[in-house]
Amino acid sequence: STDQGVTFSLVSQAVQGAYTFVYSDGTYAFALGSGGIVKSNNNGATWFPYNPAALIYTDLTDFLVDGSTVYAATFDKLIKSDVNINNWSEVTFGQNVDFCFGLCKKGTSVYASTNRGVFSTNDQGVTWTEKNDGITPLTIDGLTLHEGSLFAGASIYGISTYQNNSWNYSGLPLLNSFDFHSEGTDIYA
Repeated sequence: STDQGVTFSLVSQAVQGAYTFVYSDGTYAFALGSGGIVKSNNNGATWFPYNPAALIYTDLTDFLVDGSTVYAATFDKLIKSDVNINNWSEVTFGQNVDFCFGLCKKGTSVYASTNRGVFSTNDQGVTWTEKNDGITPLTIDGLTLHEGSLFAGASIYGISTYQNNSWNYSGLPLLNSFDFHSEGTDIYA
């Protein structure tokens, strides 16, 4: 769709199987489904396999492209690759991180929500810095960027906003805020 979902048009039937997750950054598109991960660099007219050997396909939770690096978040780990070649490797946060739930980019930094809080990198995932000042609990299920502010959601606890290197509680207690989407002046949780 090019009109915010009012209408849709079929761009390709070349990809076989059912695809449940799609990510696009305007240059590349990725889709996840029964055939694994496929990638397109021409708005979906053609697709080719882009399967990391380290990924259990049903566990994919988020994708993000930052320059020449593509990140794939899974319930088990965060993996990354050069966007032009299929050279996936596991990201090491330097802590006992078991799950990566979401990814978000703000400025030159990429943020990852995990079962050990929020981490950021500004060197294509080589080093990660913990960003957990003021956030409770540490299991962060989702992230989004809205009007320059980073928002994090945690099951039962609600939503927090990251400002001045610290998290502040924003609202929605006792709700499962697993995923976010920012559109215009609104945030959907």
